[in-house]
Amino acid sequence: MAVRQKLAISLGLAASGLFLWLALRDADFATIGTTIATANPAMILPFLCSLFVFYWLKSSRWTLILSPAAKLRTAELFPVVMIGYAGTAILPMQLGELVRAYIAARRHALPISLVLTSIGVERVFDLLTILALLAAVLATGQAMPDALTKAGYAIAAVTIFALAAAAFFVFRQAQAFRLANSILRPLPDRIRNAVMSQVEVATRGLHSLARPRLVARIAWNSLLQWGLMGLCIWLSLNAVAVQVPVSAAALVLVATIIGISLPTGPGYIGNIQLAFVIALQPFGIPAVQAIAASVFYHALAYISVLLAGAYCARRLGLGTAEIRKSAQQSTLDAE
Repeated sequence: MAVRQKLAISLGLAASGLFLWLALRDADFATIGTTIATANPAMILPFLCSLFVFYWLKSSRWTLILSPAAKLRTAELFPVVMIGYAGTAILPMQLGELVRAYIAARRHALPISLVLTSIGVERVFDLLTILALLAAVLATGQAMPDALTKAGYAIAAVTIFALAAAAFFVFRQAQAFRLANSILRPLPDRIRNAVMSQVEVATRGLHSLARPRLVARIAWNSLLQWGLMGLCIWLSLNAVAVQVPVSAAALVLVATIIGISLPTGPGYIGNIQLAFVIALQPFGIPAVQAIAASVFYHALAYISVLLAGAYCARRLGLGTAEIRKSAQQSTLDAE
């Protein structure tokens, strides 16, 4: 394993440890255990149904983003998405995303740079969804934790920059390529030409942004899928008898999306727990109940995606060793 990869993994594990400590430092473990043990099991089935519709919609959105470059069906990408999520459950630093990129590229004969760009487009729509949710919560007059307010400003800045850069490459492609070539001019011709070739291929992953109707469909899909994830959070809160308005579930969802975007160990351990604790503070929910709800949510999501990913990997003839190899290879390709 390369030194860079080892450092990234170490950073992810350290970050997860820090986030978990921040979430649990004042917690009463006995009370958390009792709360989880008495959770309402009636919430499990609707949770799992909502969760897997979320994954299906995510796969559908991916086909929409890739549609200008490749005509794929949702059923073809769904198992790849599940394997990617399962990879994230066992690999740190969200390497599962690289796993699904590599598997999709290999199985459908697509350039890895194009697939990675399509995943980047997903992230832009996720950021836009976060901003929409934050706006909706603010419209209710609900107080916002300082950490989420600052994160909202940072997300808005990143989103504006990402949209501007994407628009430049989509609508001013010739100028964008000339600028990229100028930036790479100090490099040897062979390396510069190779990089420019990858940039041109990667730009194909942005072509969905040039089609207004397609953009509208992708945006609507994003709202639906994250709405279902918000429902999973609401069900988790109710499972441990946390009675809060829908805006609380929306705020937890925002915090969770932000949390899983940060450096993380396998399965987002620590990130999700801290997200629940921070987001529920304005609603007067004690850390003990917030953590219990996060464990209900996290355990169901983690175990179900791990089992589903393992089943899909078996159906596609992939083993754990090959998934790890995919993560390493895709990392090298991305570099």
